[in-house]
Amino acid sequence: MKAIRYIPFVGRLMIGLPFALSGLGKLAAIGPTTEMIRTAGLPLPPLALALTIAMEVGGGLLLVVGFRTLVWPPLRSHFFRWPLRPPSTAILLTRTR
Repeated sequence: MKAIRYIPFVGRLMIGLPFALSGLGKLAAIGPTTEMIRTAGLPLPPLALALTIAMEVGGGLLLVVGFRTLVWPPLRSHFFRWPLRPPSTAILLTRTR
C-alpha cells in the first residue's frame, strides 16, 4: 500500500518531463529554432524562443515537483459536478409570462 503514494509523482513525471525535454531540445538548437519561428512569421523570434523555453522547461519542472498541485482538487470537483446540477436556472431563464 505504500507504493500507491508514488502514483501522483509518476503521473506528474510522465506529463511534465516531455515539456521539459522539449524546452531543452530547443535550447540545444537555438539557431534552427529561431529560424523556424522567423519563417512562421511570428514577431520577435528571439524573444518568442526565450519565452517558449522558459515556459516549457520551467513549467515542466514545476509540474514534476508538484508546485501548487493542492489548489486544483476543489476546482476539479466544482467543474466535474456542474453538469449534475438541476436545470432550474435554465428553466427560469427561458420561462415566459
